[in-house]
Amino acid sequence: MSHRVTIHVHYPLAVAAPAPAAAPGAASTLALRTEADWDLDVEAAATGDGGTRRDFELELTAPFLYFKPVLRRGGEVVWSRGENYLALADERRELSVYPHFFADVGCSVCRVTHLPSRRSARRHALRVFLPGGYEENTLARYPVLYMQDGQNLFFAGEAFGGQHWMIEETLRLLDSMSLVRKAIVVGVYPEDRMADYTRPGYEDYGRYLVEEVKPWVDAHHRTLPGPADTVVMGSSLGGVVSLFLAWQWPGVFNTLRARGFRDGEDLFYLAFPRARHDEESWAMRAHIPFQFFFRAAG
Repeated sequence: MSHRVTIHVHYPLAVAAPAPAAAPGAASTLALRTEADWDLDVEAAATGDGGTRRDFELELTAPFLYFKPVLRRGGEVVWSRGENYLALADERRELSVYPHFFADVGCSVCRVTHLPSRRSARRHALRVFLPGGYEENTLARYPVLYMQDGQNLFFAGEAFGGQHWMIEETLRLLDSMSLVRKAIVVGVYPEDRMADYTRPGYEDYGRYLVEEVKPWVDAHHRTLPGPADTVVMGSSLGGVVSLFLAWQWPGVFNTLRARGFRDGEDLFYLAFPRARHDEESWAMRAHIPFQFFFRAAG
């Protein structure tokens, strides 16, 4: 029994890189290729959203089918970056993908932003990790993870004990395995860790994060700003303040409730015998909450 799936490929074709010199003036087009024949183009059945969406019809005769968008520029075929996409013969009849075709340029987490508060003397440093293809495919929007102890997330040179969490490397690996949705990560540096992450200081810090940092992130990046796509996370005292933030502002950080957790009834925890209370141990298991918060559809 066959199963028909419509693949919506969202890509700003009008601003794609130009065709090579060997084919001047050639228009760029999108096609789909599948594991049924990786050399055969599947042409779009329809277009939409002002020409930024191509709809492809796939007929699945097995439980799943791997596919990949390709960009044609003259006689050149450019495959989308990353792993193959997966269509499943389940209850879903539509699937949206946001591919990119060219290598990223630059390093988003290399930039440090110092965001002063408009209502207090606070001025926290931020690093923002942007997922692969962010600059190229400007149609995609992303969930956001706000992480405490920004100094421990991306670079060993500034992390406690010289061991960072390898956040960028872990997210890219999970994405390559098709295990998570791509996400933006905002690493927030503490000013005074003990004051910021414990009572009563975490109340003012929380207001700063909710009322000033998040609006700035949403204004300057293509985010999915709703509570179901906004996550907060930390370790040790950073975990304490993250729990406080989620509890105090459920209308902002509401991923657990969006997944069906009920206040006063549900508790989810994992134990890690013999694991240490340090950055290396937290880095080793960061993939677990990432898969919980951002697990890929299907």
